[in-house]
Amino acid sequence: MKKFISLMLVLTLVAVSLVGCSKPAETPAETPAETPAETPEETPSETEEEGAIAKVGLGQNISIASSKNAEGDNTAQGQSDVTMAAVGFDADGKVVSVTVDVVQAKVGFDKDMKVTSDKEAAVKSKKDLKEDYGMKGASSIGKEWYEQMEAFEEWMIGKTVDEIKNLKVKERDENHKEVPDVPELTSSVTVTVGDYIAAVAEAWDNAVD
Repeated sequence: MKKFISLMLVLTLVAVSLVGCSKPAETPAETPAETPAETPEETPSETEEEGAIAKVGLGQNISIASSKNAEGDNTAQGQSDVTMAAVGFDADGKVVSVTVDVVQAKVGFDKDMKVTSDKEAAVKSKKDLKEDYGMKGASSIGKEWYEQMEAFEEWMIGKTVDEIKNLKVKERDENHKEVPDVPELTSSVTVTVGDYIAAVAEAWDNAVD
């Protein structure tokens, strides 16, 4: 979450600094008619350079599908999974930078349906948790979620949203129905990526100059 907010603050500060540093145009001195001033050659703007960010967008999707009813000795639990993506695109619509993160906010209840979770506790994202998220032990490739997401983010660099949406995926099991099925990701990403791709696609739809 911190990296997500930091990215937007950095982009905002850059924009403000560019505006603040601009100078009013000076009135050119008159030149004799026989020696007209030369017109400088046009140079491409920085935003048109290869690899430069021309647009930035934010995307998200929210699901409560992991919430559980009270059943037997198990009490009810509410859960909201919030997937967020901050993406920078170049002039051709290709991804230049991308940060994807997920918050799983869980609320526990007792048998009387009173909240048992600490409502004052900070809710950490998966990237904030890092090793504490606890995926490595169950991962067939021995990688934590944040490590797998770094590999997926790297794969998206240089691709358009259409190319990302057309990623070939496979169903690994009932809980992993959209796992990457391309050679460059099979050894680094075993999580289902549908929500992450949807957030990046929404970031493109929301992108502004």
